[in-house]
Amino acid sequence: MTSLASLVTPIDRIAQALAFIDRQHDGKHSHQNQHVANALRKIATFWAPVSDADLVQVKIWTRSPHKRQIRMTTKNEAMLRAVFDPRTEQALLDLPDVLLEAARELLPTDPVTAASTAMRALALHIVAVLPLRLSNLSKAELDRHLKRAMPRGPITYIEIPGNETKGRKTLVYPVPEHLAAVMDEWIQKFRPHFSTEKSNFLFPGKKGPA
Repeated sequence: MTSLASLVTPIDRIAQALAFIDRQHDGKHSHQNQHVANALRKIATFWAPVSDADLVQVKIWTRSPHKRQIRMTTKNEAMLRAVFDPRTEQALLDLPDVLLEAARELLPTDPVTAASTAMRALALHIVAVLPLRLSNLSKAELDRHLKRAMPRGPITYIEIPGNETKGRKTLVYPVPEHLAAVMDEWIQKFRPHFSTEKSNFLFPGKKGPA
């Protein structure tokens, strides 16, 4: 080995390394495989002269260390490659803001559609920056889970009690300033049009959380 790049060029070396570790663990899940996969992906991304096309393949291999046991179909691999395309990735990142702007424009003439659009925008904003499970997000309540450092200040963190988490541990996620602003805009301007039922859920539905 003469450099970090030699670990991932040609890129077939990545597949060979992960296959070797799989064999060492009899094909069973291993943290070692995941750690090596993550390291190789970072090397290929930041250190090696890997082409964009090869980097897509590297990401597919290293996102699924057990690909030799659970092989993705050609169709699914093609879908992943599309997501890894920089233009597609940027479009996904821009989507929450695009939806929110559309909701703002709709609000004066069609508040119900505007509220539905804003709800999707906020949900995407949240999952883009916070590792919340969808079940916790859909059941989040304004005062019980969404906390404010000051009574009339912005939302500063989300707290999920241990009895509501998969690992039975209380989870606390700081809320970035830009996300807090979107949350408050949803609560004040759009949420009242989303449901006429009295509810404390962030995303209220007719019979509970949306």
